[in-house]
Amino acid sequence: MDKVYVTKDELTKTFATQREKAGPFLSVLIVLGLCVSLIWAIPLVVFWMVYFIFCIPFVFVDRLFKRRK
Repeated sequence: MDKVYVTKDELTKTFATQREKAGPFLSVLIVLGLCVSLIWAIPLVVFWMVYFIFCIPFVFVDRLFKRRK
């Protein structure tokens, strides 16, 4: 297997050309995808935080019942 050496300049040029190839339509789709992900992720995180806060008192109730046995 041959080794391929990539310099930092070549890598930077590659990213720059890829960025130029991505037109405004693709850029809008990427931004829209990120926004939709955030719209989906934020309520999910809030739900789990509220769920854990709701469950905390039941930990103490379970410990109370375990001590009685």
